[in-house]
Amino acid sequence: RAWPARRRPKGAFGEDPKAVGASRGTLLTRTRDPGGSGPLPDAAAARAEFPRLHPDVVLMDIEMQGLSGIDCARQLRPALPKLGVLMVTVHAEAHLILESLAAGANGYLIKRGDCREVTSAVRTVLQQGAYLCPEAAREIIGFLQHLADRGQLGARLSPREAQILGLAADGQSDKK
Repeated sequence: RAWPARRRPKGAFGEDPKAVGASRGTLLTRTRDPGGSGPLPDAAAARAEFPRLHPDVVLMDIEMQGLSGIDCARQLRPALPKLGVLMVTVHAEAHLILESLAAGANGYLIKRGDCREVTSAVRTVLQQGAYLCPEAAREIIGFLQHLADRGQLGARLSPREAQILGLAADGQSDKK
């Protein structure tokens, strides 16, 4: 999406502040390119604040107090259909990546302290693109190859999961 010169995109963070270590705190602070809120304490706060803040993109951790970031993203999607959701987590398991994408995430990024990658991922999501970090893409490819080798590729993916994977492979968001 093209942003008017006077309107900068707004961002927000769905991250447990207690879980934000020094490097992750620096990572989040240094990549606040879109502007917006600081980390919210739990999923309940995210569900309450994000609709009020109307951010353009949120960086959502999977591990949040009270409710997972995946469930939070799923619940926010109806109220904020244009919201860009970038999952930022330490987990690289295929089932979490697929569940995040099916819940409405536009991207998946493994936390490792690379501010340039976070900035690139946020910009991609803001432009209505889809972003998978190399580890997530490798995990999904391995998962799909494993299913194909066992002849189960179509049997294990729901139609929505197959659609999301196809869109992600084409570099599109799930909104198209």
